Amino acid sequence: MSEGKTGKLEGNQALSDVGVAFATLVFIYSFAVVLTLNFRPLYYLYLSAVGWPELNMSPSEIMANYEALIAYNSIFFVGPLDFPTLDMSSNGRVHYEEVKRIFVVFQIALAASVACLIPTLRAKLRRCRTVCLTIGGFAAIILAATIVVYLGLDWERFFVRFHETFFNNDYWMFDAVVDPSILILPNGYFMACAVMIFCLVLGLSVVSIIVARRGRTRRHIAGHFEGHNISKRLN
Repeated sequence: MSEGKTGKLEGNQALSDVGVAFATLVFIYSFAVVLTLNFRPLYYLYLSAVGWPELNMSPSEIMANYEALIAYNSIFFVGPLDFPTLDMSSNGRVHYEEVKRIFVVFQIALAASVACLIPTLRAKLRRCRTVCLTIGGFAAIILAATIVVYLGLDWERFFVRFHETFFNNDYWMFDAVVDPSILILPNGYFMACAVMIFCLVLGLSVVSIIVARRGRTRRHIAGHFEGHNISKRLN
């Protein structure tokens, strides 16, 4: 094979590695966010630990309203948000619609990253070319560490900045009189969600790096035996 073709092949493989690394990063974060959003036990366990909101509602009624909100945020849900026993203002409805659009983006990103990774990773693992997993895993850890440092400095400030960045209005500043749903979504619960997302990101990143390391080990062993066989044939 000519040097030009070899260089082009290596360039294509490097570009492919970058693409798979990015898809790995997207998968790690989108999976963590989507799983946390749909992990109902986290909400129940959090409120059981810190105490249920002091409202004229039973725990089962609170859970029913929470379930309605989570179901609404699914990409497969069609129709308006309708809380079983809670009122909602027009501004509150708009905010929940905006929140759903963000979660739908994460769900689409998860599906797209899986569709990308399944065929490409299979080929990468066969060739023991797994540096892309290492890059994606470390990139996810670095990004998570950066966010955690910011969270640790001031959670309240992060919470406000997040809403100011992703929403172009102040509808997220709920008035509990007209939007009582905010009373069943304490600030601490969102922090618990952030902790779960971080743990999932860290776990998936470590798995990605371990898989990559095993792939490199297999490549090294295969190269060693191939070299040994060639040496025997020459002798």
